[in-house]
Amino acid sequence: KYQKTIIPLKEVNIYSNIFTILRSKPEINKIVFNIGSFNLKNIQTIAVRIKPSNLKTYVLNNLYAGKIERLLVDLKLYKTGVAQKK
Repeated sequence: KYQKTIIPLKEVNIYSNIFTILRSKPEINKIVFNIGSFNLKNIQTIAVRIKPSNLKTYVLNNLYAGKIERLLVDLKLYKTGVAQKK
């Protein structure tokens, strides 16, 4: 549940480097969400917090009614502002 909207989450896959797990400092590289059937009106209630704003504007102004049967969200995570070890 997010923003009082139920999200039909079917599966979450989390990818990490095996060596970071063995060293007790796991670093997540990628997360994939598999979301089931979803009403477009519910997406608009969640879209208020979407970044970047051009995606938010598109969702709020162009999606009106209907249903999404399946949605895969693939997030790749990168470290920023961290010095690389040599």
